[in-house]
Amino acid sequence: MSCVDARIVGDQLSLLGNATILSDGTAAGVLRIVAPPETTVSMVNRFFPGLQAPPAYSSMSTPQRVALDVEASGSIGDIRIRLGKNGPLAGQPKPPATATPP
Repeated sequence: MSCVDARIVGDQLSLLGNATILSDGTAAGVLRIVAPPETTVSMVNRFFPGLQAPPAYSSMSTPQRVALDVEASGSIGDIRIRLGKNGPLAGQPKPPATATPP
């Protein structure tokens, strides 16, 4: 089962995503958050407290917006969430770090 394109687009926040779940229970998906840096930082700190390292933001053509790809992969019982390309894994038991604007 796949969702090839899901979008919620607004003036200050846009969420763009896609995902696939296979019959063997493996899954992969990505949610791109596009927002002002301070909004993205607030969302990361709220949804992923205790993050081991700052997320890997993607720069955009304007400094007023950043993109963060929240990548999920694994099996249904063991989903891993990575914050940005080559970014930290969410949910790892490490000392907390606070996300800061890129």
